[in-house]
Amino acid sequence: MKYFYLLVSVFAFASCKFQDANVKSEKEFFDLQGLIDKQITDFQTKKPMLNKHMEINGNKEDVDTKDIDWAKELDIIRSADLNKSSYTNSYIKTEEKGVLIYTLKPDEFLPVKSQIISVLENGDVKIEINLATNNYLYDSEKKAEMLIENDRLKSYQISGRQKLFIGKVSNYNIKGEVHNPSH
Repeated sequence: MKYFYLLVSVFAFASCKFQDANVKSEKEFFDLQGLIDKQITDFQTKKPMLNKHMEINGNKEDVDTKDIDWAKELDIIRSADLNKSSYTNSYIKTEEKGVLIYTLKPDEFLPVKSQIISVLENGDVKIEINLATNNYLYDSEKKAEMLIENDRLKSYQISGRQKLFIGKVSNYNIKGEVHNPSH
């Protein structure tokens, strides 16, 4: 019986060590998902005003609202986070004077083609993301930009085009300006 307890203890210890080895304590790339999740949590409680301009295939609409599903609104940007296990060795990282650039390697086929994070002279952060998907059923290109001012999303723009195998090309441009309430 005492060997049984010793064996269980050894397996428990080995299991803990194995789990520790699989947990990454530091992100490989810029933590875009963490940044967006922080904005979503903050906006869900503070309910800032959003001025949103949408243009889809030439049809325009402007909306001013505090009633926004921020998780859905920022999903395209959030989904472009590069900290996925399948993305680990797929990007070339370059840094130059306040600009961090991740570019998809030429022999890789992932939807996020590039991510550019720039620290502007005034301390704001601009994030640019280029995405593309091309297969026999679907073809799309998207560009997303966000401006972070004092750790808060100030504005964003998502534009692109998509075409299904059967159908016409659809073009869209969405701009949002967030008016954060005073702290």
